[in-house]
Amino acid sequence: MYVVTGEKSYLWTDYCLTRKYFFVKFTDGNGEEWWKIAYRWGWWTYYLQRLREYDSGAVHGSPITFDSLDAAKRHLEKERAWLERETRSKQVSVEIVGDA
Repeated sequence: MYVVTGEKSYLWTDYCLTRKYFFVKFTDGNGEEWWKIAYRWGWWTYYLQRLREYDSGAVHGSPITFDSLDAAKRHLEKERAWLERETRSKQVSVEIVGDA
């Protein structure tokens, strides 16, 4: 289930003031989490970037481009299903915690 809770356009404002973002959180049955960030460019292209925070606090990742938010959600659902199989858990969840 996807839960959209609000706009996160203030994120990365030093990078681009006009982009809008949403956070995506994966959680498995063991309490481990994976974070991703997606941001909108223009009206139709969405980029999805995996978040990895290191000790320095820096975030690294490679963007994936989608033609629509629905396409991004389908990708996230496939990844959720893959994580569920890999962890042998039926408790993997995907939550969009900010609206792009």
